Amino acid sequence: MRKHINCECGKRITSNTWAIHLKSARCSVSPERKEFLINILSLNTKHGYAWSLKLGLDATKDYKWFYSVIDGSSNLDDWTFSRPRKIGSIPPSTLKRFSKERSGSNNPVTKVHAKNHDLEEMKEFAKLTFKSIQDRGGSFREMISILESKYPMFKYQFADTKVSPKRARGFNKENHILAILLDMEVKEIIKISHKMRGASISKGQNASEKFKNLASQHAASLMSSLRISKPQRILYNMIKSVDPKATLEKPIRYNDVHKAYDIHSPAINALIEMHGRVFHDPSKAKGKLVEIAVANVKNDALKKTIAESIDMKYIVFWDDECQAWQDSIKMLYNLEPISYAEAKNKIDAASGKDAGL
Repeated sequence: MRKHINCECGKRITSNTWAIHLKSARCSVSPERKEFLINILSLNTKHGYAWSLKLGLDATKDYKWFYSVIDGSSNLDDWTFSRPRKIGSIPPSTLKRFSKERSGSNNPVTKVHAKNHDLEEMKEFAKLTFKSIQDRGGSFREMISILESKYPMFKYQFADTKVSPKRARGFNKENHILAILLDMEVKEIIKISHKMRGASISKGQNASEKFKNLASQHAASLMSSLRISKPQRILYNMIKSVDPKATLEKPIRYNDVHKAYDIHSPAINALIEMHGRVFHDPSKAKGKLVEIAVANVKNDALKKTIAESIDMKYIVFWDDECQAWQDSIKMLYNLEPISYAEAKNKIDAASGKDAGL
């Protein structure tokens, strides 16, 4: 059904007969006004639609443009009959909105692949991975592949992570993700990555004793809170309750080999290690982690040899045997330590800080 309009002369007509009506004697509109109206209607018949100049590249076809010119809400100069964009192209504002709405976690691909792994669990695993790599002198870049083997597609979970605008080498998405998982600044991630670039060193350098010593020394010297896992912190607090002089991350040098031990307890002259099954028990590891666990077993044997060579006890606690820690500590010290629950509560209350340090 045709749209009906009221001509300025008061007659009610259909829109398609407007121009005809204006030319008839029945229309009482002034000749000057008729000429203007007929000209506008003629332009509409010729072009069909126009684009707003004010909207620029964002303008879309407006089939009712002539109404606003006729009623005075716009001028003819406010419109153009030339396309502002190529045929088929999308307005910039639409592209921007489309990009924003489909970026990051809103991207359909991200929604399909994101697994929503537990962040705190991932952080703990990342720190254990970092410690494992350091202990055996591995490459920092292994972090990503190891995390991927444990948490498939994990990077999609960080789709909304903002990448630093810095264009310097290393300020990439992967390093920003690792910074979150290791609770570090990106610049620290880059610094450590550069220092641990052992994988890119030639075989000749890797074979040299000088390189091995330097790599060993560097790994043992990195004693930041990054290396300290939650189980290690809990065990440390239990041991410290019976040996106040106990310390975390004890560096030892023996025959130019540098190693760092999780806990040093002077009271029983012992170097104590906290081992996780996934990193120190090949039978419990899967995929790429089997290779890592095998390498760590060899490294653990070396650390035990070094400890015994300097007449110190080498004691291992396993993270999945925490229910037996209290009794084991009591047997070693002949003293009753605080319970696992008490030590854990102390760590949790510290909100991620080094409780007991």
